[in-house]
Amino acid sequence: MSIDQERVIDYILLGPQTEAISLIITDHLEWSGNEDEHEHDHEHMFKLQEKLNAYLRFVESDEIYETYPHLKGRSIIIEVLCKFPLSDRAQNFYNMICPVIEGAGMKLRHRF
Repeated sequence: MSIDQERVIDYILLGPQTEAISLIITDHLEWSGNEDEHEHDHEHMFKLQEKLNAYLRFVESDEIYETYPHLKGRSIIIEVLCKFPLSDRAQNFYNMICPVIEGAGMKLRHRF
């Protein structure tokens, strides 16, 4: 499973210390950080956006609760596990989408 499989939920974890549900996205693609490779980063951001949209649909349609009814009422965190550090362009992308995810009642985190 990876960012390339846009309609697949990679992992669902229930935190041992909290009541939060973590929906995990695995991002194995490298950010170029190079202005000459703008198209590469654009494609990466598009794939990530499509994956995030699939996760939002999974939650907002209540499919998550149809599949896992015992998770109802828990907070949800979408975590993007990046293989590579973020470029400035990628960080700006995350800064723009965080409020959208929070507006849907979830949190977004990324780490590598």
